[in-house]
Amino acid sequence: LHDVDQGDPAWLHQARPDLVLGQNAGLAAYATWVPTIRMLIERYSDVPCVFTDYCEEAAHRGCMMLAGLGADAEA
Repeated sequence: LHDVDQGDPAWLHQARPDLVLGQNAGLAAYATWVPTIRMLIERYSDVPCVFTDYCEEAAHRGCMMLAGLGADAEA
């Protein structure tokens, strides 16, 4: 899921996910996640999102990043 300004097809903005899953996402390691996370919070706050990471420390840092963006995050 990306923002409209990045040239996404129109159908993407009509579709609604039932679940968002990011395996070994590296949320805290990649700043490129920030716009996607913000969009998920703004448009799909009622859709469950599950992210895993490479190790416990990375998962903890990812939770901190998500909480800093306003997500309800727990490890």
